[in-house]
Amino acid sequence: MFQRALALTPESSTLYSQFGSTLIRSGDLDRAANIFERAIELDPTHLPSYFNLSAIQKSRGNERNARRTLRAGVKRNPITVSTCVTEPRARILRLRGVQNAYYTLGQSRKGQHKLKLRGGNFSSRYFWDAADYTTISYLVLNNNLLHPNRIPKFDVVINTIADPDVELLSLQTAAQFLEHNPTLSVINDPTRVMESTRDNNYQRLLDIDGIEMGKSIRVPAKSSNKYDLTKLLEEHKFEFPVLIRETGTHTGRTFIKCDSLEEFVTAAEELSGAELYLIQFIENFFHQKYHRKMRFFSIDGKLYPVVLHIDATWNVHGSNRKTLMAEHDWMIEEEKSFMADPRAYLGDEIYQRLEKLPDLVGLDFLGIDFNVTEEGKILIFEMNPAMRHSFDHADNFDYLRPYMERVTNAFRDMIDSRAKK
Repeated sequence: MFQRALALTPESSTLYSQFGSTLIRSGDLDRAANIFERAIELDPTHLPSYFNLSAIQKSRGNERNARRTLRAGVKRNPITVSTCVTEPRARILRLRGVQNAYYTLGQSRKGQHKLKLRGGNFSSRYFWDAADYTTISYLVLNNNLLHPNRIPKFDVVINTIADPDVELLSLQTAAQFLEHNPTLSVINDPTRVMESTRDNNYQRLLDIDGIEMGKSIRVPAKSSNKYDLTKLLEEHKFEFPVLIRETGTHTGRTFIKCDSLEEFVTAAEELSGAELYLIQFIENFFHQKYHRKMRFFSIDGKLYPVVLHIDATWNVHGSNRKTLMAEHDWMIEEEKSFMADPRAYLGDEIYQRLEKLPDLVGLDFLGIDFNVTEEGKILIFEMNPAMRHSFDHADNFDYLRPYMERVTNAFRDMIDSRAKK
């Protein structure tokens, strides 16, 4: 049917792009790449075609071409607009950084390929419904936002650039843009996002009573030989076990626990990032042999429970809950208690301490991953906006769904409130 349509309208770049997206879903990537190249020939400003072609190149391991393709598209046209059929509740200018972030092909639940933006930005997919809002997406690259293309009318800016370790230049550019436009209503001030690195969070939590975070520093990866690493550990008074991870990563793949200097040196050699975080490991068992991680989202200064994960490994993974937690009723009851009334579950004193953290960080949206020690201290794992809101866990644990909907509704209400201002 696409071929018949293209025979009638052979100059339609939009139709070619739609055809290419369909071929991606079916797994025919070679043909899709040719189609997107044709779409770009017909309309060199059609940004979605560049996204898809770059993602195909990335999936084939051709990172240089993928980066070149994405940059070429953004330089020609950094703006895409998603409009709704009826009058929008608000018009959103969404800032996304692509200085180091990239498009790639993930997989849907049906096993089909789908386009994803990876790195440096938080996903807005479940925070507002595209059917209710007009979303103007501006891809920030170098300093293009300081001399912007004509931006359609908007009511509120949502800065989804979330990780300063990946998109620092994009955040700096966004901050300058907002300095030049001080009357704009903004969700997540990029200046405050730049302060949300792991090492800076450690420094600002250091002297707060009742809150603990493993000592965190950053070091260059490439220049870290055994002598330098040993000296570094001694200088900062680290004790084994020590955690090491690449900056700008948020998964377990680049996060290693080292019990000895030999393991530490090997891990530092394996990780390929330009910089590494060294983090003091703090042992904290839950029910003698398990590990626990709780998460709040803070939206407009209010805390919303997201999950309580219990795992058999120190590096708590949400994916393990489908096997471990599903097999233990008491673990499910722990999570249900936390989600239903986190203040009662944690105790009023601990909850009040957590309530003060959003003001300290100064962000309209962020996530807080933490546990509570046997001594009653809040052990912070991480605290930043680079966290994903989704209904994935609710699909397997249906009791979570109302709480995920509360998060979505709270973010939507914040958008509406800020847009009115």
